[in-house]
Amino acid sequence: MNDGFAALFLLGIIGIIVYHIKRSQKANDSLRWPSTSGRIVSAGTKAVPAGGSRNYGAMVRVPDIRYKYSVDGVEYSGEQLSYGAGTGSTESVLARYQPESTVKVYYDPADPSEAVLVPGSGTSNYLAIVWMVFMAIVFVIAWIGGILP
Repeated sequence: MNDGFAALFLLGIIGIIVYHIKRSQKANDSLRWPSTSGRIVSAGTKAVPAGGSRNYGAMVRVPDIRYKYSVDGVEYSGEQLSYGAGTGSTESVLARYQPESTVKVYYDPADPSEAVLVPGSGTSNYLAIVWMVFMAIVFVIAWIGGILP
């Protein structure tokens, strides 16, 4: 394997790890954020690429919840449900967040435009970090050991 390609591949893995660490930190921070009352503007679904190599090109439908809220007299719009998975099935999320319903919105006091409806994180970010660290270790061992072509 070309050393330049291997190094680039490893940098990509490190980038994914850093992304999930930052997302986990944001999720943990959101547990301490103040909340305000908000209103669901729309609730539907959107198509996103399915994960996994066996699902290449497949799309899945996920919740697309949009809401408005005010902080210190300034109105904001949000669409971030949470910083992790585990908010329930698409159907249960849509049932919970009906258009025009009132919801509690948790916002970042340093940047009130950052908000979520479900603070904290499920285990998805942590599992992604553990998996990617494992992959990086295996890759480095295979690279150094000359196992890679």
